Amino acid sequence: LIVNIIALPINPTYAADEYDTLRAKIYDFTTGGPTFDPVDPDISGKITNITALAQTNWDTMNKSAGRTYLWSDMATTTESEHVSGSYQRLEAMTLAYVTRGSSLQNNASLLADIISAMDWMYTNRYNTSVPKRGYDNWFDWQISSPLSINNITTWIYSSLTSTQINNWHAVIDYQALQWGTGLTGANRVWACNIKITSGIIVKNSAK
Repeated sequence: LIVNIIALPINPTYAADEYDTLRAKIYDFTTGGPTFDPVDPDISGKITNITALAQTNWDTMNKSAGRTYLWSDMATTTESEHVSGSYQRLEAMTLAYVTRGSSLQNNASLLADIISAMDWMYTNRYNTSVPKRGYDNWFDWQISSPLSINNITTWIYSSLTSTQINNWHAVIDYQALQWGTGLTGANRVWACNIKITSGIIVKNSAK
């Protein structure tokens, strides 16, 4: 995976330092890069699907003040998949926001709702005050949620404050990274991916 990422072209305007260079390469790797043709029939259908899923997630998201959940079917604090599932829906929305050819690309209202929801998740569901491994299934806490947070942060990095980035990745450190050495097989590979990507995002050479 790392070999493939490093081999991709990068927009030089992103490259303030080596971490920015790597993050830009991950951005291109996960979004298709700057050279694909959005009207190519092999690609346009995928863009349509990305857009449709994001629009459904956005339409059904609870945007009210004082909300106690983001989606009514993911409202509990006893099922861990409601945490990771919420992040995955936000990830799908963010992918449409950054996908060239999507009608939702660069939609300012969508971006504002994504960031607001991510802050809500940090405050109410996934933070360093929740017990390590949370509740129910460890995978949602240690792997699924961090993978989504890494992608979301990479894709909208320039729209986030340093506090948001540091908060979201501090909880990855807390919930996921200290357990990586106890994992095996594919789970260990995911843990390595999470740690490397988060390290690039927060510019932490120790990671």
